[in-house]
Amino acid sequence: MPKLVKHLENIIESQDFQARHKESPNDFTRKRSLPFKNLVTFFANLNKGSYETELKEFFKTKDNQLVPNPDATKSAVTKARKKLKPSVFVELNKEMINEYERTTFLKTWNGMRLIAVDGSTGTVPDEQEILEHFGVWNGTNGDPCPKARISQMFDVLNHLTLDALIRPKKKEKENWHLFISQN
Repeated sequence: MPKLVKHLENIIESQDFQARHKESPNDFTRKRSLPFKNLVTFFANLNKGSYETELKEFFKTKDNQLVPNPDATKSAVTKARKKLKPSVFVELNKEMINEYERTTFLKTWNGMRLIAVDGSTGTVPDEQEILEHFGVWNGTNGDPCPKARISQMFDVLNHLTLDALIRPKKKEKENWHLFISQN
């Protein structure tokens, strides 16, 4: 795993990679507490708590602190997040899978990889821009509920997510053939 982590770290630090995944060429050029690498690493941790709590833990680990003293605020994360394209995580996941497959013996069933696809819906944040993109469903109590369609392709034996989609409800049946054929 250390080789995989180092490989991904080298990719994240690459100027070419950063240029592809920031909204504007001017983004992440000034010295800030959340440069590109820190922001990507912060979100790659799959945060489960509030930004404030997660920032404390992130900087405590990153800076090897006994008492957490984050260099950034939750508003700084929100502001910086808007400068980052979602494609950064798609490319990183593909790189991780490719490197893992290249360097690891993959488990198979009768010589074949066992792949499962599953879909569901998930509630998304109730923010205007998100509502406009994903749309709203009628909740059980009649109130509008912002939701998205979520699909995942998973290598069952090797515990790898090979691909995942999050789409608006209105595109639920669109491009399924692309999802399957890309992998």
